[in-house]
Amino acid sequence: MKVSIVALCFFASLVAQAADTKLSVNPDIRLDSMYYPTKVSPDYSGVREIYTLSAPGSVRFAKEWKFRFNPELSGDPQNASKAERFFADPREAYMQWQKHPFTFQLGWNTFTWGDTDVFNPLDVVNQHRYQDPLRSEKLGAPSLTARWEHGPWSLEGVYVIRQRKSLLPGENSRWLPRDIYSSESIGSSGIQGTVTLPSNVNYNYSTEAELDHALSNNFGARIKGKFSGLDVSLVGFQGAANAPMVGLSQITVIATSFNSANNINFVVSPNVYLQATYYKIQMAGASFVSVLGDFLLKGESAYTKPVSAKSGIPLKGFDNVLALERGFDVGGNTLTAILEGTYAYHQDPVDNGSTSLSRMFDRAGILALRYAIGEKWTVLSSFLRDTKYKGNFYRGQVSYLLRDSLTLDLTADVIGGETGTPLGTYAKNDRGIFGLEYRF
Repeated sequence: MKVSIVALCFFASLVAQAADTKLSVNPDIRLDSMYYPTKVSPDYSGVREIYTLSAPGSVRFAKEWKFRFNPELSGDPQNASKAERFFADPREAYMQWQKHPFTFQLGWNTFTWGDTDVFNPLDVVNQHRYQDPLRSEKLGAPSLTARWEHGPWSLEGVYVIRQRKSLLPGENSRWLPRDIYSSESIGSSGIQGTVTLPSNVNYNYSTEAELDHALSNNFGARIKGKFSGLDVSLVGFQGAANAPMVGLSQITVIATSFNSANNINFVVSPNVYLQATYYKIQMAGASFVSVLGDFLLKGESAYTKPVSAKSGIPLKGFDNVLALERGFDVGGNTLTAILEGTYAYHQDPVDNGSTSLSRMFDRAGILALRYAIGEKWTVLSSFLRDTKYKGNFYRGQVSYLLRDSLTLDLTADVIGGETGTPLGTYAKNDRGIFGLEYRF
């Protein structure tokens, strides 16, 4: 990955030396000091420093050609999991040719399909970095994109040559279950059950599995219409689910019992082996954005079914979200409020792995506020209530623009819920984050 980023930067510099070129680069350096008040062994407790460097930019040459890049480097030297201490990703590094009504892009790219905030069931093209599932990031995919525009309509097709593999929480991460582990499939038996974890649980990852060449030859299409006061889109995708199924591949059972739901409960020895399985899905969905006076109404629906067949693979599901947004004048400043509701139907029971946090949207209500005070201060506040599995998530943030290129922010995350639920599994991961960001 280091070689890829160096090669991309070298290519950009060569292009910039050609005639009639324009180079634009906007480097960004960020420091996050992260504090977890509750120790979750063996993860690091106390203050942890994370350093991030990104360099979004582009090189335009001739009239129709542009090279776009956005590499990122990140260091987390105090992380208890060695695999998480360094991260490098090209994210975006593609060549673009554009001449109306056509646009073609070839290279590493990220895609954002759908229009809703917080929960976006149509946004399935890219794999993610799930090492911090509350701040997950998309990984660039080597792809070919073609877009055609005509009047209010646009048609976009995407072909992903080979998807990246998701980056999962490290073996010592606090974002792995530490009390109980609910799994749709335990080992090769395919038995659904719950594992009671010992306090000294020692996680290990087995070699990943890939079903039906799920990561290869992914493709999708989107048609979008923009009209007066209304945007609509239809999307379809076939390829790897953007989160692998993570199951228990190997455990040593000490005792078994049955719980009230007649599921098997296993008491196991400390060594627990996890396996990520990449599987193929088909997704079809639609979205809209409508202007209703002072309000903005957004909605999405997505139907997903697995193509791969194996015990434990998530079954078909139907995800829906509806959001209402409005801006208010408060003391001469703008307060933006978003009220969002989600409803999902899934045939398979919930598990509590870190890649399954999206199940907190099965039945959820969300209220989010953004208050911009002058040109310096911004206050963000959001609250999610998981009404199905009885969990809560609150995030508050205050940011201050120290000067044109330097921003300071303070963030607090508070998580609550019952043990074994999507949010309750990580109820000990409340945290505070001090951030400092400099844009060149």
